[in-house]
Amino acid sequence: MLEEQIRNGEKAMSNLNDDMRMLNIQLNDSQRTLELLKKQMVHIPELAEHVVKLKARVDEETIKVAELTSKLENPDPSRRRELKSEQPDPKALETKISV
Repeated sequence: MLEEQIRNGEKAMSNLNDDMRMLNIQLNDSQRTLELLKKQMVHIPELAEHVVKLKARVDEETIKVAELTSKLENPDPSRRRELKSEQPDPKALETKISV
């Protein structure tokens, strides 16, 4: 009976030691993660500034695209040229088709 209690106590101690080891591993992992996050936080202001600059560039390019689209859809009349060609009358066309 006493030996059984001793075995149970040793088993409980072994389980507690295993739990402590696991908790220490988890604690070390959490501390490493925390340190990595702290290092990354240093760059957040720089990245935020970079995002603002990129958004400004996107806005500028959007305006340019709108201007170019407008020019393409509505070309300058002075750049147009008349094509010189004669339109044959319908009878002449019929004779060409029938030949």
